[in-house]
Amino acid sequence: MVADPWCWGIPGGAIPVDEDGERMDAFASAMKETLEELGVDELPPWRSAGSVVFRDGDFTYTTFLLRVESQDGIEPVLTWESDDWQWSSERNLRDLDLHPGVTWVIDKARRRIFPR
Repeated sequence: MVADPWCWGIPGGAIPVDEDGERMDAFASAMKETLEELGVDELPPWRSAGSVVFRDGDFTYTTFLLRVESQDGIEPVLTWESDDWQWSSERNLRDLDLHPGVTWVIDKARRRIFPR
């Protein structure tokens, strides 16, 4: 069940644990989840822009920031987890109903996401 339906979000999910209790690497898990939720086999060329970590008691949510070199060639495929997708500029984000977690990430990482 989604706690905040009908708002714009980003790919995410729990880090898988194998039968031995070993957790998948957080970045590898995030990349796997992103590809699955976008319905694509690979991302365009990218470079890391760091990460933002949200902590609340025992709950931790890490958002990895990637700067893609080009939007060309990526056409996400909608799945049961999404109703729509779009590339958005910083200015256009103000007009969107963003998930509160996305707003928090953008506020914390604004300079890394939208360099001047």
